[in-house]
Amino acid sequence: MATFAPAAQPSTHGRGLRLFVSTCDEQVGYTFSHALLVGPNATAIDKLFCGVSDTESQLAQELENLGAQLVLHRSGSHCSNPGQTTAKVSALETVATTTGCFDLIGTLRRCDAALLIPAHAASAQPAHLWTRLLDTTKEAGVGKVFMMSVVGAHGAPYPHLRSFTMREEAFRKAFIDDTSYPTAHGGGSVSIRIVRKTLPHENLMLYHQLIREHGTIPLPIANGMFAPVSMSDVVSGILAMLSLAGPPTRRGHGVERDDDEELVVQFTGPEALTGRMIAEYASQVLSANLTFKPMLLPEVRQFLRGNPRLHHEEVDYLIEVYQAVQHNRMASLSPELANLLGHPRLKVRQFLEHNQDQFR
Repeated sequence: MATFAPAAQPSTHGRGLRLFVSTCDEQVGYTFSHALLVGPNATAIDKLFCGVSDTESQLAQELENLGAQLVLHRSGSHCSNPGQTTAKVSALETVATTTGCFDLIGTLRRCDAALLIPAHAASAQPAHLWTRLLDTTKEAGVGKVFMMSVVGAHGAPYPHLRSFTMREEAFRKAFIDDTSYPTAHGGGSVSIRIVRKTLPHENLMLYHQLIREHGTIPLPIANGMFAPVSMSDVVSGILAMLSLAGPPTRRGHGVERDDDEELVVQFTGPEALTGRMIAEYASQVLSANLTFKPMLLPEVRQFLRGNPRLHHEEVDYLIEVYQAVQHNRMASLSPELANLLGHPRLKVRQFLEHNQDQFR
């Protein structure tokens, strides 16, 4: 298990961090970027580049309105600059909507760090897209590269969760085993981490209408327990790690491969909860009698597929996450995030208090 001292927010040569986050028009990337842009850590960022598959999507537009620079990356597309001829670019094409069109390498070379999040719906060949994203990030020489993964994926009998294991292995091979790529563009080695997180508090927002209208917590987790984490805490933890900028680093520059205890960090909330416990907290916060009434998985799939903010592949992934929770695959507690923050992590009750207007 990695151990950290609380760290100050990152700063590069007197300015804030320039950060690239991929897959921002899916829920994980969106909630991370939104929490960063509207939360107390916004001042740590000089520029946030948000990778999306559709710049006109609702999630992408919301992030752009908050100040993010949208970067369109998908295979075989076109982009154009004012006054320039439309041209086909690389296999991963990027368009920054407020500054014109440039290749992904050009965008990443402007960044101090990158947070890479596997996509569920961005391509018919998501594994190929992931490999291309890793290769492009390496070639750009980004100095700090983190991957967002999920707790409970290893050994899971579910295809979407199991794919995270393969993406993690590809990440390891790209940044630890492969010595054929250059060092970071600022000189020196590349600092990498894999961040595994549990289901975030923000997942409850998908059900706010049902909670408000029916007085039930409908999470389909049966009697399972999990340790939900606040995405704002995840943001703070990742920024703290970026400020440390230490090993693990890529092999080939005097540093041998570190084991998983240093490479992988696990972000969980401060308490393992059941659905009934969440309903009790919600009843206290909302001054109402809420009950835990889990939906059946087919009902949840139908309900979530009616949400225009979710891709169908994301829904399939969430169904598997709920199945993992049913089998207590996300019930373990880790102190790593609390060690980074230097203060207690947000509890579900506090999240409900902060967002009670959404559930009333």
